[in-house]
Amino acid sequence: MYQSTQYLQSLETLYGQSSMGVLLFQLDEQVHWTLVWSNQTASTQLNIESLTSDPQILLELFSASKEDQPTKYIYSDYELNLIPLQDSLSSSILVHINEKSEQLKSISSSHTDSWVFPDEAHLQLKPSDSIPEQSAASMANPERLFSIEQMDKQSFYQNIVNKAGLASFLAPFNEKYLFWDRQALGFLDLPKNLFKKETHDFYSGSFELFLSFVHDSDKEKVIEAFEELWEHQWSIKSQFRIKSKDSSYQWFQLSVQVQTEFFVGYLENINEQIGFQRQLGAREKLIEQLIDGLPIGIVVKDAQSCYRFVNHQIEKDFQLSRAEIIGKTDYELFQSPAILQQVLAAKNDGVVGQLQIEEKSITLLNHTEWFMVGHLLMQVENLKGSIEVWSMGFYLNITERKLIEEELKEANQAALLAAQAKSDFLSIMSHEIRTPLNSVIGNATLLHDYHLESDVKTHITMIQQSAEHLLYLINDILDFNKLEAGKVELEHKPLDLAEQLNACMQMSESPAKHKNVTLKTDLRNSIPQWVKGDAGRLRQIVLNLVGNAIKFSENGEVYLIASSIIDDLNLDEDLVYKLTNNLSANSKCERVYFVVRDTGIGIDKESIPKLFQEFSQANAGTSRKFGGTGLGLAICKKLVEAMDGAIGIASQVNKGSDFAFAIPFEPTTSSSVEYSANSGGLSVEELASQRPLNILVAEDNQPNQFLIRAILKKFGHEVNIVNNGQEAVDAVVSSNNAQQAFDVVLMDLSMPEMDGFTASKTIRLLQTQGDLPVYKNGLPIVALTANALDEQKEDVEAAQMDGFLTKPINIDRLKEVLFELTK
Repeated sequence: MYQSTQYLQSLETLYGQSSMGVLLFQLDEQVHWTLVWSNQTASTQLNIESLTSDPQILLELFSASKEDQPTKYIYSDYELNLIPLQDSLSSSILVHINEKSEQLKSISSSHTDSWVFPDEAHLQLKPSDSIPEQSAASMANPERLFSIEQMDKQSFYQNIVNKAGLASFLAPFNEKYLFWDRQALGFLDLPKNLFKKETHDFYSGSFELFLSFVHDSDKEKVIEAFEELWEHQWSIKSQFRIKSKDSSYQWFQLSVQVQTEFFVGYLENINEQIGFQRQLGAREKLIEQLIDGLPIGIVVKDAQSCYRFVNHQIEKDFQLSRAEIIGKTDYELFQSPAILQQVLAAKNDGVVGQLQIEEKSITLLNHTEWFMVGHLLMQVENLKGSIEVWSMGFYLNITERKLIEEELKEANQAALLAAQAKSDFLSIMSHEIRTPLNSVIGNATLLHDYHLESDVKTHITMIQQSAEHLLYLINDILDFNKLEAGKVELEHKPLDLAEQLNACMQMSESPAKHKNVTLKTDLRNSIPQWVKGDAGRLRQIVLNLVGNAIKFSENGEVYLIASSIIDDLNLDEDLVYKLTNNLSANSKCERVYFVVRDTGIGIDKESIPKLFQEFSQANAGTSRKFGGTGLGLAICKKLVEAMDGAIGIASQVNKGSDFAFAIPFEPTTSSSVEYSANSGGLSVEELASQRPLNILVAEDNQPNQFLIRAILKKFGHEVNIVNNGQEAVDAVVSSNNAQQAFDVVLMDLSMPEMDGFTASKTIRLLQTQGDLPVYKNGLPIVALTANALDEQKEDVEAAQMDGFLTKPINIDRLKEVLFELTK
């Protein structure tokens, strides 16, 4: 049964316009080989009718059909590559027509055509009238001698000269005797005394004599060639080694052509060519071994998309041998229409010289693997001198990497979900803890203004300090979480370095007095006055270290020293090494070294490595005796490293500790400080000038409602409280006249029915639509929340709110916000 129309159409698509001849033979139901398809090139190269009726060809087709890999057959001047295609319908043979080696064809034709002999009468075989004396090595036979006296020597030698570099000889049909040109013996470097001199220019010798100079390993090959010559009178070609006078061997190529009554032979010295071929072969083998050693699959295809080369990795990855691949196209190899489309797309879409790389999955033998595939089109000059476009492919098996990537994606997704869950948990806990703390701290602050007995005030103070300590712990946890997630963005603004450090020491005076600790500041002249950095985070580091030193230095001293020269600080050598070698190098920055030195209890060497780990302290009793979460130093370390700095400690038990850090600052000459210890503060006179306000408060927690009402009433403001966002919107709509209009809205963010974000967006939408004419100039809305995470601030801005206040409420900050929004 013939192949399907789709199959033949595929062959036409792939080979129809090919410069290589291609034919398809198929075994029909009568067990006859039938030509079912051929391209135009095949028709012009071969006589198709003669080919299909040649019994030898049909026998070769039967032989090829029994093989698992391509076979070759020489037909006329062409080499036929017979490729068996096995399918469920019938046996088929795909034939590729390749011309024989151009080099061999050119040698054969040029040497044969250039031999010009005189008329046959001048060169004939006949018995000689006289028997010249023969040499010891000659086989004397008076009845069978070759006469060459009649030869046109001038014409003969002229042709020999034209064949410079060739050794020529003549041989009769019926005589195993060779007649050598005189110059040939010199060219072959053979001793003339062993040959019989027939004339001035010719020497004769038996075939056995010549054979005695042939290398032992080549003699059998030479004997078979000459026996074929004498028996069948066929032209022969052979390559073998001949021994010279100095006992060395040279490679020669023998070619013998048949004339009317004799043979004409010539030998060409190919020793250099053989040596070059061997070097080339060794080099090719070395290159092949190197390429085979690569973990990357490499393939080369010719202009007809036939595989010309594959390396070992391709065999390993695709589980196919080179014999199964070389000479075939992807379509013949996999016999899939999808593969055919890929082959055509690769030929049509590629750009010569441009490497295309992609990652794709390839399924073979029901097994899918991932590869990084590279495809490169390149111009190649063929044996005819014309340019063809070949392709080179690269295949890197990335299946293992893909599996790891998938595992990493899953792990990353799980980590993101865990981080989000952690963030959500902290957000909820922060809100839930801050909400009652707001009431505790706020009410304690209000009670301080009443005339109470001293012991009552003491209890209130203790309540307030305990609540503030709890707030401090919550802030530490939130700070550490943000640092761990890499969500802290550092400012890069001008700051007065000395001012920031002095402010930190002033803020630490109260706890120092309580512990009977003396604070001392030593700022060396080497430090720059103005630098660019994050003032708030610098203060956080210094306050944390100073506070830590005060906590562990009862009745002692705490020093803050700063210098741009590390030798001024009198630090331990190991600490100096850590600060100078772990610091990033930046030519624009100047390093400033800080040390907080105390005379406290000190730390043993075994405990020092744990100090900068989260939730860790020197020993279990430290937390019970001195308090703290063990997060302070971990936060300092992360902040310093975020500033490209380094931090370390040197300590001795009962002698004190040095906590030192170094930060590279960019110096600046600007005195425009955007943030300092006193920035943003308003004077008492300014705050006293605040006019009474009509304030709407949206808050669902009753203790906080009571607190905020009390605070605002104390400031002289009118307060209206609602329980959720919807009530806040309704209240704003109802107040749409000059007498009832609100001056500002304090909006809690987490409320039932409608949260603060939605309520704020609704009010802004009503303003935009013109439904609130009394608020055409805008109604200030301030977020009031117990959630202190940075994400909340972004959401507040998106809801078009004008301010952000966290719970517990800082009364001074509340006064400032109200003043700024209503002045």
